[in-house]
Amino acid sequence: FPVTMTKPSPYKNKKQYTVDLDSKYPGKDITIEVHNEFIRFKLNGDESVFGKTVGLLGDFSTGKTLARDGASELHDFVQLNDEWQVLP
Repeated sequence: FPVTMTKPSPYKNKKQYTVDLDSKYPGKDITIEVHNEFIRFKLNGDESVFGKTVGLLGDFSTGKTLARDGASELHDFVQLNDEWQVLP
């Protein structure tokens, strides 16, 4: 999927990346905004696009916060973050 980068504001450390899903899911996209060390994800889609996804944002269909094994449900958000942390 094609990715574009824009600078949506005058802040020099803020960038926005858009993943265009239009070729497979018309009118749908993923927007990632980065400002210093903060990241924001905006998922523009429905269950037909993201229905089988599981990750740091939880299970799309159920909202459960699952560990990487896809079965263990985590209720402690610090533990969930540590489980899904990507190390350099």
